[in-house]
Amino acid sequence: MIAKSVTIKNLIVDGCADDGGITPIQNVNKSTLLSVLHYLNIHAELPDEGSEIKAFDENFKKYFTFENICDLILAANYLDIKEPLDLMSQKIANFIKNKQVEEVHTIFNIATDFIVEEEVAVSNENAWAFEDINKDT
Repeated sequence: MIAKSVTIKNLIVDGCADDGGITPIQNVNKSTLLSVLHYLNIHAELPDEGSEIKAFDENFKKYFTFENICDLILAANYLDIKEPLDLMSQKIANFIKNKQVEEVHTIFNIATDFIVEEEVAVSNENAWAFEDINKDT
């Protein structure tokens, strides 16, 4: 199960675990790590494809707050475990889909350093990025 984590496999193979078998995982808090381990346990028990695993994934996504989802994404990325990273990234993508740039900035607490003229220049230089958005309005 934990073998799905490239990071942990590398820590063990490289001898980074101490003599007591303790492997340092400094960038993941305990509750997030337990959630990732739960996800991996269930995925190890259920068939890779099928309605059971899809139902579990849907319920797993519903359980977490926005902040917890971000923590899970960071943990899965750090631990290099593709499945929960993809699942939670898709949840965030669906959450911000069709939102205005200002809303996304607020959601992720992003401050812009651009003045209005700079924003207009960037928008003009990258007009292709806004083509689909402008078609809907």
